[in-house]
Amino acid sequence: WATSFTANAQRQQEGFTSRSIGPPVQTRQRTDTLTLGGGLGGRILGWSLRAGMDGVIAEGRQTGLAALTSRTRITSATLSADRSLIDLPAGPALLTADARYVSSSAQTRSAMTDDSQSFRSLDLRSNLSLPILSAASGGSDGWKGPGGDLSVNLGGRLSALNDAGSNGGLNAGVAWAPVSKLRVSWQWAEATDAPTREQRFDPPRYGPPRTVYDFQSQQAVEIAPLLGGNPDLKAQTTRTATLTASAGPFGPWGVQTNLDLQATRATNAIGALPALTPAVEAVFPDRFARDADGRLIGVDQRPINLTALSSTTLSSGLSANIPLGGDAAAAARRGSMQITMAHTWRLEDSVIIRDGLPQLDLLAGDGGAAARHQLTARVDARYGRWGLNLSLIHI
Repeated sequence: WATSFTANAQRQQEGFTSRSIGPPVQTRQRTDTLTLGGGLGGRILGWSLRAGMDGVIAEGRQTGLAALTSRTRITSATLSADRSLIDLPAGPALLTADARYVSSSAQTRSAMTDDSQSFRSLDLRSNLSLPILSAASGGSDGWKGPGGDLSVNLGGRLSALNDAGSNGGLNAGVAWAPVSKLRVSWQWAEATDAPTREQRFDPPRYGPPRTVYDFQSQQAVEIAPLLGGNPDLKAQTTRTATLTASAGPFGPWGVQTNLDLQATRATNAIGALPALTPAVEAVFPDRFARDADGRLIGVDQRPINLTALSSTTLSSGLSANIPLGGDAAAAARRGSMQITMAHTWRLEDSVIIRDGLPQLDLLAGDGGAAARHQLTARVDARYGRWGLNLSLIHI
């Protein structure tokens, strides 16, 4: 058996000046966090077990636009286990099970409120992996034999929250490797997820000033965004299907490539308030604060439930690891350069804010523009004691 213990203390401070509601106001924020954790792992009765317990104590203070203090305490316990159930012709069937219990409390005090919240959740997960086909490596052409390697996985999750009922999900997947350097997989998942403790109970606070365009006054204005949690959030239901193909590594540079197609549909989606437009303000009038002259001075950007989200994305990637010291043995001593290129193509990205309202096409600029294409290039090089990291993102 093996044990572990960790402890971490952190202080985070930030400040900003806001001019959105008159004379400049200096706001200061400070958060002190203490994190403790312990773990235990070993084997018993054929099971591989891992258990852990963590605790977090955090205290935050804000002065300026709104003076408030917040205290949060979180305790969590986890237990994970796995073992082989039976030996199938293609290999052993593997069962994994995980349990996590979380208890937390949060208190927020300000001149206007003295609010306390408590939160408890139990999360249970299980997954069964079944090998269907398996073949030893064949000849130099890389074929593994009739059918190659094929496996199926089935999983489920059940969660219970003290004040939000039960939710959960199911997932299934198939992985196939017809040859040693080609892999194809398909994954499907449907889940109902309650909002996290942070999404519901994070204390309200003002974020750094932002400049937005106010369509009503037809001018750019500086606003103080209100951040924090929203206790009225509902559970989100998400369906996801993913098809993935990858190949490699090839040659002395270990060239690898991948292609992923993912479609996601969500109802009661938990997200941020869409970008300011007349339509958005008409649906959420209480989220926008204006002074006596009608000038926009604040936006409540705490999370909300959106009626529906739809997205379809095609992603591709290419990577290579180039030795810098001649052969592979010399490169291990001297260095190497890893080059990665990735492209994301958003085929669909839309949102329905509320029933009865038209669908917003984010790719067309509705409710805040979203880039249709994104190209990323990255170089990570190491030579002796020297290192270099470069990245480029083109949207």
